[in-house]
Amino acid sequence: LPISSFPSSPPPLASTMRNHKELRFLANPLNTLYAAGWAAFGGKRMTGPLAPVGTDAHVASHGGKPRLLVYNKADAAGFAEAERLAREHGAVAIAAQAPATVGPLLARLERALWQEGAAENERIVEIERAWRGSIPTEVAAQFDEQVRAAKARGPLPPQPDMAPGTVPNPPRPGREPKPPKADNRPRRGR
Repeated sequence: LPISSFPSSPPPLASTMRNHKELRFLANPLNTLYAAGWAAFGGKRMTGPLAPVGTDAHVASHGGKPRLLVYNKADAAGFAEAERLAREHGAVAIAAQAPATVGPLLARLERALWQEGAAENERIVEIERAWRGSIPTEVAAQFDEQVRAAKARGPLPPQPDMAPGTVPNPPRPGREPKPPKADNRPRRGR
């Protein structure tokens, strides 16, 4: 096994790692050991039935957020077995070697996010209804009129070009613009 395959005058390491991310992940010192082990043992796949792991584990509270259980490495267990387990537990079986398994995962994620968004919208309607019930009717009517006027007006025109440091784009702390210097000194030779 070659120890190093770098050219005789290597570029600086920091810039190489920054500019070539794929090389950064490949330049792991343990890659040669992993490759040697893979070559020596022939990359044997798991055989036999799945063994239960973590049977004493329990699902922690997720605060009412939707939960998505994903079974990875479905190809190692066999797609039929992984799909059966996924159906049994309401999960999704995926495998990196089978890109077609990513579609169902994305569909489930999208469905869960839309359901969460719908519940959030219902909660906003409830909050608005409670707020309207807590204010006088004339204040609510005035608010509705202001909302109608804002919608009828449409978006505001774009702001003119403004000096640095004004409200739309304030400067970072310590970078405030300095006032112009007033040169009130008398000039020599005049």
